[in-house]
Amino acid sequence: MRIRFFPVALFFLCIIINIQAPAQVYDLDSLYKNSPSFKTNIDNIKDTFDLFNNDEILNVRIISDFRNLIKKKFQDEYQPAIFETILFDSITVRRELKIKARGNYRKKTCSFPPIKLNFPKKQAIFTQIQEFDKIKLVGNCRSGELYDQYLIQEYYVYKMYNILSQFSYRVRLLRVEYIDTSGKKKPRDNFAFLIEPTDQMAQRLNSKEYDRKGIPNNDVDRASSTIMGLFQLMIGNTDWSIPGLHNIKLIRVADANYPYPIAIPYDFDYSGIIDAQYAEPHEILPIENVTERFYMGTCREMDEYVEAFKFFHEKRSQIEALFADSPYLVKGGKNKPLNYIDGFYRLIDSKASVNSFIIRNCKH
Repeated sequence: MRIRFFPVALFFLCIIINIQAPAQVYDLDSLYKNSPSFKTNIDNIKDTFDLFNNDEILNVRIISDFRNLIKKKFQDEYQPAIFETILFDSITVRRELKIKARGNYRKKTCSFPPIKLNFPKKQAIFTQIQEFDKIKLVGNCRSGELYDQYLIQEYYVYKMYNILSQFSYRVRLLRVEYIDTSGKKKPRDNFAFLIEPTDQMAQRLNSKEYDRKGIPNNDVDRASSTIMGLFQLMIGNTDWSIPGLHNIKLIRVADANYPYPIAIPYDFDYSGIIDAQYAEPHEILPIENVTERFYMGTCREMDEYVEAFKFFHEKRSQIEALFADSPYLVKGGKNKPLNYIDGFYRLIDSKASVNSFIIRNCKH
């Protein structure tokens, strides 16, 4: 398994250690603490551990008692684990951490739940990694290529919203080998992705999280929520709520141009563009399948919609390229989302469809 990431750091790592033995394992913090030259070089690289400014896939290994994790996934308890990264097929660096199952819906529906990685801050010596003390890892719900495709498609949905809005979560694609220390589970090797921690996202956007339920739909930033609501229609997602803070985070930006909170969406596996086998719309909605579009955005004036539709058209080629050019999706995994995206553009280009899908259903 070959890893390519943090290229400048790897350059210094190879020069300083000059390791040949493939079995040697190094703890990042210990190396930083005990090698002055390594410490100096790391300190001079500000973005060494900025995981989210690079689209290249990362290969990692997580070692833990996964039988116990699955057995106790509803108990919200951390357990010890080891996070390893292999460099140049010869240098392995590791960090001790704790992991636990996360995700209310996915705990119920998935045989292997998503997990939260918890790197204790007291063990993080150099500052570049301290901000990543807790980070969400979204893995395969179940084994098999179909669920690999679901996972990668959701990763690209996050990337779609990155194209549409700066007020969005960044993600990083991984290939993860899961090693079970209990000996009861076979090793798994699947795709996964990391989601940018909310604190880091807020800091990047010069803002703070605004954790307040019950806020009316009209009391958030108007322009960004217009784009967000149409994006949810685009991907066929109804599994969200601003007042309920369901799959929505609010932030307050330290900028006079944004006097209202900004709503940021996440968690898209129940969307129609993915059409996962386990995804079902909420029973109160007038749709029977997640592939049916139902607009849940806030009502706007027609000129606002027209301006937003123009913006979506400007971004269309970038959005479609995510799927069309993906090296990780099979043919069907590309074509199905592309056809679904095309359906959204046909909808917003039709006055009759805009009236029946958007104007009629928007929230006041």
